[in-house]
Amino acid sequence: MKKGYTIAVAYARYSSDNQRDASIDAQLRAIQDYAQKNNIIVIREYIDRAKSGTTDQRPEFLKMINDSKGKEFEAILVHKLDRFSRDRYDSAIYKKKLSNQKVKVLSVLEPMLDGSPESIMLESIVEGYSQYYSANLQREVQKGMKENALKCLHNGGLPPLGYGVDPETKKYYIIDEEANIVRHIFDMYIKNKGYSEMINSLNSLGAKTKKGQSFGKNSIHGILKNEKYKGVYIFNRSAPKDSNRKRNHHKSKDESEIITIDGGMPVIIDKITFDQAQELLKKNKHRSGSYLAKNTYLLSGFVECASCGHSMTGSTATGGRNKSSYSYYVCSQKNNKKKCKNKNVRKEYLEECVLQMILDELLVDEKVDDLSQRIKAYQQEKHADSDIEVESLSAQLGDKKTKIDNIVDSIVQGISSPALLKKLNELEAEKISIENRLKSETLEKTKSKVERNDLLGAIRRFRTSILESSDNELKTIMRNFVERVKIYTDHVEVVLKFDYVLSVIGGGGGNRTRVRKPIHKSFSERSH
Repeated sequence: MKKGYTIAVAYARYSSDNQRDASIDAQLRAIQDYAQKNNIIVIREYIDRAKSGTTDQRPEFLKMINDSKGKEFEAILVHKLDRFSRDRYDSAIYKKKLSNQKVKVLSVLEPMLDGSPESIMLESIVEGYSQYYSANLQREVQKGMKENALKCLHNGGLPPLGYGVDPETKKYYIIDEEANIVRHIFDMYIKNKGYSEMINSLNSLGAKTKKGQSFGKNSIHGILKNEKYKGVYIFNRSAPKDSNRKRNHHKSKDESEIITIDGGMPVIIDKITFDQAQELLKKNKHRSGSYLAKNTYLLSGFVECASCGHSMTGSTATGGRNKSSYSYYVCSQKNNKKKCKNKNVRKEYLEECVLQMILDELLVDEKVDDLSQRIKAYQQEKHADSDIEVESLSAQLGDKKTKIDNIVDSIVQGISSPALLKKLNELEAEKISIENRLKSETLEKTKSKVERNDLLGAIRRFRTSILESSDNELKTIMRNFVERVKIYTDHVEVVLKFDYVLSVIGGGGGNRTRVRKPIHKSFSERSH
């Protein structure tokens, strides 16, 4: 290398949506011109595109800082100091790291910052102004976004699944193909379909998220919680980033800071359906821990403490000389460090006990005739409820169609307004939702009746394959047959679903059957 030359690297960055690669090219040209005039040889370029200077989360920037440890270069050339950083704290920290490696930062447009005592004061002023400019720009941008929000306009980012954005007006509109996926998700959820079943259904249809990815539990949950689908425009809900510039999407700002406009979005899900889904989300919330547990607790969400009325959840403890793990159902009041004197119940015993009750008391050959009759009675009762629902939905559908026809007639006659068009979109969305629910109810009614021989065959196949069933299959069995399990100090009470099993398991009247089973010695010994 020629004597008297400085070895350097170039760093360029842009962050604004209004800047493109041309901005990078302009920075690099200025850097190369400066280098040639000042006996500097640039050996490498580090470029961050669409990255903010107020954060150090810039891949190329961090790589450059790390590469400085290799002593390959003596300086970093930037177009302006604000390309290096707009945060004075970050700037000082990283300049200190570079200084330790004997690497200096040189600014093409601010050559007066040459490291002299006078330039140190000037540099702090330049960096302070850069940080002020960035903060002020953010404030002005927020003002503009707030004005957009008050008009229910799109404020950037990816719109939710089911919506598109008009590039000229920035108004949201419904994308029918995507909206039908959203409606299908809500329809499945309010019918108590599990996440696995929902994901399988969506995959079979070839449905994708807005980002073109396959659906998972989180993406489905996000859709179910999104109030935009019922027509509510929301802006500025997410809490700001913390000191490490990370955002907690589970936290929200104070209500006074959030802009919420009812009717500000085109409606994809009617309010009744959306509210039903929210109630189910609340109801199922206490079962969510089973997804995170290392052990599969087959009765998670169904076990109740008879002493205090709270749920009993799965818990694993380690003990003994061999440090063996033992799994229990434990009253949640104990987990919350509150008083409850009920005993913990060994997971293996309770699950075997309940499964054996289902096998011994319900799914047996000699009870197939009675079971078949009760299934038919159950279906008839269910269909009676369905008839009422179909009648109600048909009436609602007729009402929506009449209102839509009236608005269309008004538009044909030249009477139109934004409010009228908005109402038309809402009615169309509600009509489609009702049609989907009506189709679903009709499909349920047309399912074939259970025949005796089919039922007998199903029972026998189930009993012979029970030992080979996976945890997920056993969990499905519990969900299909168990309403509730109550744990007393001296016995277990199992409440099974379906009215048709009453006389099979001891009768007693009412809409649910209770099978009381005394706790035997081994149960007491394994309880704590």
